[in-house]
Amino acid sequence: MQYGIRVIEPTPSDYERLTVTTAAVSQLDAALTADAKAVFITVETNSIRYRIDGEDPDTSNGHLVYATQNIWFENPAAIRQFRAIGIGGTATLVVSYYR
Repeated sequence: MQYGIRVIEPTPSDYERLTVTTAAVSQLDAALTADAKAVFITVETNSIRYRIDGEDPDTSNGHLVYATQNIWFENPAAIRQFRAIGIGGTATLVVSYYR
């Protein structure tokens, strides 16, 4: 069986590494999200909680994503409203933007 990543439309365009702490809510770079059609996010080092409704998550409220899991959004509003907070320590998010 062959494994791999297949990239189709939209076109990959930008990349960001975002540090997410347990002390404050983090958002994706506003300049990069402005015209993004999709994002692929890898959660590294620690788990996070996130919300995409414009409200802030906290350590017990929001979608839980464990370290090493991925998130894929294809909705521009959800991308712009993404907010995350670290759970149990600082997390690094690796983000690829698609236009």
